[in-house]
Amino acid sequence: MRFQDVGPIVFFLVACFGCNARQPSGVKPAPAGEVVGQWRLIESDDCPSVAAVGVVYTFRANGTLDVSLPDGDRSKRPLPSTYVVSDDGTLTIAGSAKGQSSTVPYSIHGSTLTIGSAEDDFFLRLERVDASATGTARENADAPPASMSGIPPAPSAQQVTEWARFSKPVDLRRQEFPFRDAWGKPLWMYVYSAASKTRSSYVIGLYKARVLFGESREAMEKEAQVEVDRAMGERHLDMPAICAIETRSDGRKVFFIQTGFGPGGDGRHAFTTIGQYDLMVYHVMSEETSRGERMADFAEVTRTLGQFFKDLEAHIAGNEAYEDSESTPSTAHIERIDHDAD
Repeated sequence: MRFQDVGPIVFFLVACFGCNARQPSGVKPAPAGEVVGQWRLIESDDCPSVAAVGVVYTFRANGTLDVSLPDGDRSKRPLPSTYVVSDDGTLTIAGSAKGQSSTVPYSIHGSTLTIGSAEDDFFLRLERVDASATGTARENADAPPASMSGIPPAPSAQQVTEWARFSKPVDLRRQEFPFRDAWGKPLWMYVYSAASKTRSSYVIGLYKARVLFGESREAMEKEAQVEVDRAMGERHLDMPAICAIETRSDGRKVFFIQTGFGPGGDGRHAFTTIGQYDLMVYHVMSEETSRGERMADFAEVTRTLGQFFKDLEAHIAGNEAYEDSESTPSTAHIERIDHDAD
C-alpha cells in the first residue's frame, strides 16, 4: 500500500466525517433514568430523520426507546448541537412530533449514549456534557479521557489549538474518528476540527508499536525515504518540498510525507514509534470555501507540522516540549513547505 493510495481516501473520509459512521452494538443497556441530562451530538448517519427537528425519543428502562418522527420535510431546518433528556425520560428536538413511530435500542457506555446500531435504519451517538448521576461522565466533554491501563491520553482540543497556533481564534472540537481502522487498529483516534473559520483539521491516533500501517509499515518507511531522495533531486532552491525524515536524540526516526493532494486541498502525515506506541497525525488542509467565505477570512496554522508533532510527542512521552536540538535531519532531509512559520 502506497502513501499516495491511502492519503486521498482518508482525505475524503475526513471531509465527509460523520456522514455514515457506525458504533458497534453490544453494550449493555442502562436504566432510562441514567439518560436524564444534557447531551452533545457526536455523530449520526446521514438520514435527516435521525436528529431532525420534531423528533421525540422516549427512553424505556429495558434499554429501548420509542421514536416519534414528524411529518414533512425534516432536512431544511437547522439542528441543535446539544440535546436535553428530561426527567420523564424523553428527548425532544424542538418541535412537535406527529407521524411515524418506531422502537430502537439505546445504550450507555461511560459518557456516551448510543441510539440505534449498525443494523438499524438510523444511528445517533451523543456525549454527556453535564454532571452524570452515575459519576462516569466528564464535566468537560472536551477534556482528554483518563488514561486506561497506562495508555497515554489523547490531547484535548485546547492543547491541539495551542500546538497549531492559529492566526485567529478558532474553536476546535474533538470527536472520535469513525473510520478508526484506516491505518490499523488504534488504541484511540480523534479528529480535531472546527465547523468554520479554519481550513485545517488534525486526525491523531495512538497504536501499539508496529501496528500502524500493519504489514505495510516497512514499505511505507522505505517509500518515504524514496520520496525524500526524489524531492531533493527535483526541488527548486526557492521552493522547499514537504517530505522529511528526522532522527531524534534517542535514534528513532520521524517521517513526514504528503499523502493526499487534489483540487479540494491536501493532507500530510507524520508518524513515529515512541516507546511501546506508534504515534500518527494526519493534517488536512482544505481549499474549499462556502458561499460568501474568502480565504482571507480563515485562521491559518502558524506552526509547521514538525513543530506540532514535537509537542504531540512530548505529550505522549510525558516530558517537557522537545527542543529543536534534540533531533537531526537525515542526509536527505527537506524542510516542509510550511517551514517559515514560527
